[in-house]
Amino acid sequence: MAVTAALLAVAMESASDRVRRERQVEYAWVVEQYRAAIRSYIQVGRATGEVPLRSLDQLVRDERGGVVRRHIRQLYPNPLTGRTDWSIRLGATGEPVDVLPATER
Repeated sequence: MAVTAALLAVAMESASDRVRRERQVEYAWVVEQYRAAIRSYIQVGRATGEVPLRSLDQLVRDERGGVVRRHIRQLYPNPLTGRTDWSIRLGATGEPVDVLPATER
């Protein structure tokens, strides 16, 4: 009985680790999607006229220059928290460069 309990505990721990790793991989993918969208937004802004990125919603629907662009398909939730309350991180020049989860503001 003790051996069975020990094996079950190891299996549960292994499953928990696997889920955690999968969420971390998904988190990295989501953050990269936001980074790519921010880079695209900035690049278009240089061609059509700068409009500061004040909201991530602007990445989903960018109407600058008379054309609607979608730099990102949707606002992705944080896989670790399930919430979409990301904040925009600005670089040294004041330009947006990254997103941060609400817990890291």
